[in-house]
Amino acid sequence: MEKYLVFVVLLFFISCENANEKYVLLKNGNEFLAKNDLKKARKNYEWAISEDSCFVDALCNLGLVAVEEKNFEEAAVLLDRALTCVPDFYNGLVNKLNLKVQLNELEAAKAIASTLIENNPDSMDVYFDKLVVLSKMHLYDEALQLCNQIDAKFDSIPGVSTDVMINKANLMFLNSEFDLAIEMFDQVDSGAHYSKVLNGKALAYIEKGNLDAALVLIDVALQLEPNNALFSNNKGLVMLEMGQLDEGLTWINKSLIEAPENSWVYAYKGNYYLKTGAYPQALEMLNQAESMGAGLPKLYYWLAMVHFYLDHPTQACDYVNKSADKTIYPPALLEGCL
Repeated sequence: MEKYLVFVVLLFFISCENANEKYVLLKNGNEFLAKNDLKKARKNYEWAISEDSCFVDALCNLGLVAVEEKNFEEAAVLLDRALTCVPDFYNGLVNKLNLKVQLNELEAAKAIASTLIENNPDSMDVYFDKLVVLSKMHLYDEALQLCNQIDAKFDSIPGVSTDVMINKANLMFLNSEFDLAIEMFDQVDSGAHYSKVLNGKALAYIEKGNLDAALVLIDVALQLEPNNALFSNNKGLVMLEMGQLDEGLTWINKSLIEAPENSWVYAYKGNYYLKTGAYPQALEMLNQAESMGAGLPKLYYWLAMVHFYLDHPTQACDYVNKSADKTIYPPALLEGCL
């Protein structure tokens, strides 16, 4: 489940005749931000903050502008200012959590997520926020416990049990429990989630080596959602594993253009370069994927292999030792690591 920085929107409207100037500026900033006019949004938020240095909504939204401008240091400073003014400011904490995730500062993100749950025990979203962090940290047992907690606490809300089951299946996949992942996907009352279930099962079948079954599933998923960048990326992986490298790269590049924030697309492109013998390019892409927190099961294998081919034995062995399944490595690599 992907989470995004919260866009703070006023929950009330005030006529311009009697509104405080800072709220007019905030409203103007929000409108410019919605149009992606970052320069004008920034000016209005800065003017609003000049009216009230602890105007947390403007500080938070100016932080969002900074994120969009890739100025993460400024974003962090602005969020800290907002939280200094109002320590339990919900949107500020959520934005700070997501910023930490984006920067792959996961221990800090986990701590913020725990604070959010403590402060807002009846807000379901904060539990799912923490679930994202735990999965990125590869803390799968803790994540599964949190799934059970979500299901027990919010089971009366329509669709929650389905969301939880999909998350459990995804966690099983990330933990290399591919048969169990498929079994859990099959238990999902899919409905509107049908394409996600198909995509998830396709990934598990790829890892099991059943590429024909994976291709059928991912093609149906793409028929249902032809513009889904994640599905396009996974179609690329199927093509790569089938040896159709050019077609695989076409799908991966399509996904990269549509969703450059997806860490897995860099991993798959690294896999393409690995298969074509372009090892320096492979290492660059795979390092990018790892720095973004990609948790796919084969990432360590691909990194180990590219270091092996580049004659980096120490780094290769480091990734071998991180891998859950060491049986997939060639003996020439394993002999130097075990």
